[in-house]
Amino acid sequence: MGIKVGIDLGTTFSAVAMMNEKTGQPVIISNTSGEKITPSVIQFTEDGEIIVGDEAKDAYECGEYGCTSVFKRNMGKDVIHCSYYGKDYTPVDLSAILLRYLKEEAEAVTGQKIDEAVVTVPAYFNHKERGATIEAARKAGLSIRQIINEPTAAALNYGASHWRENAKVLVYDLGGGTFDVTLVEMQKNNHMRTLQTTGDHTLGGKDWDYRLASLIQNRIESETGIAIDENPEIRQLVQQNAESVKKQLTMANNANVRLNLPEYGRYTTTISLDEFNEATADLIQKTGNLCQNLLNNMNMSWNEVTDILLVGGSTRMRQVSSYLKSISGHQPLTQVNPDEAVALGAAVQAHLPLPGYVSNP
Repeated sequence: MGIKVGIDLGTTFSAVAMMNEKTGQPVIISNTSGEKITPSVIQFTEDGEIIVGDEAKDAYECGEYGCTSVFKRNMGKDVIHCSYYGKDYTPVDLSAILLRYLKEEAEAVTGQKIDEAVVTVPAYFNHKERGATIEAARKAGLSIRQIINEPTAAALNYGASHWRENAKVLVYDLGGGTFDVTLVEMQKNNHMRTLQTTGDHTLGGKDWDYRLASLIQNRIESETGIAIDENPEIRQLVQQNAESVKKQLTMANNANVRLNLPEYGRYTTTISLDEFNEATADLIQKTGNLCQNLLNNMNMSWNEVTDILLVGGSTRMRQVSSYLKSISGHQPLTQVNPDEAVALGAAVQAHLPLPGYVSNP
């Protein structure tokens, strides 16, 4: 007998989860490298090999040929996302490759076949986009039990041990490439109702990375005289290091930048948390405006929101929690892992009777 899993098919990272039979709690299935999340990046090589995950991400960041990512943004569109070595790939083709990889990795680690899967999608996905996701899953050899909204899944994961009937949870989802905010309501019998959703599908953690890269580039230009626009190799080097600097600033008030610049040599500088927050203030305010618009559309105040749930790795930036508390009066919840919550909630859904949620159009 096989297993039922939940799959978070993410724009920048993906994850797979299942229920632990002994504890009755959802757990992430690590890939064969021992990582709990897998980059949603694919590389096609000249000899026909298809590389998925961390190795493909490293190749992508180094500017190697044959790499592709963020194809999820084009799901449901009749477009060619990329072409390599004489072959065209649609978003469905690429999503199928990623899903097959996730399936095979999970089966290799657990030693069990996957019987059914619940796959998550953004709440804004319409019928065509959801249909494209189902098509990709079937091409990957997956039997789809259900497609559910990402914020619903995240709230189900939180609700697994914190269920409160009629609680209204604001799910703030800041991923690498998109931002979504959704208001859900916990109802009877583990039913989750989506009340309202909105977002900016071009705003994500990468935008914070770009701002950091700009800060570093300006610092290099002012201190060394190097014209970054005339040195694409340096610009790429800075961009590759921006995410690392951002991660440093989730724990420290200052981040060290150490680069070996072509034709210059060793360069070091420091970026402070205050500098980072100032450079990205308009980005975090955009997310706050969308949250407020959602509540306005529901004729609700922040006082009527029970909890704020953070989803997506980019919510680890300290400015997110502090900003949301300043505008809402609520301290965002920290009980869930923002990288894993969606997959874990999908695993919960995989073991609930169908249908497991109600969504307003």
